[in-house]
Amino acid sequence: MDGREVLAATKADPVLRRTPVVVLTSSQEESDLLRAYDEDANAYVVEPIGLEGLAEVVKAIDAFWFSVVRLPGQADD
Repeated sequence: MDGREVLAATKADPVLRRTPVVVLTSSQEESDLLRAYDEDANAYVVEPIGLEGLAEVVKAIDAFWFSVVRLPGQADD
C-alpha cells in the first residue's frame, strides 16, 4: 500500500476519517499537491534535503498538531 492508498483508506474509515493526515513527500509537483488535498489530506509538506532539515520539519509538524490545534475528542485544558 502506498501513501495515497493509506490516505484514501484512512479517510474512508468512519473511525479514522477525522484523524489529521500530513503528507510528507519529496514531490513538489502541483498535481500531487492537488491530488492530496482532493483526497482530504490536512497538510502537504515537502521534505527538506538532509536529516537535520527533516528533523526540524517533523518537530514543527508535531508542535502544530499536538500543541496548537484542537482536535475532536480532546478535553479542554
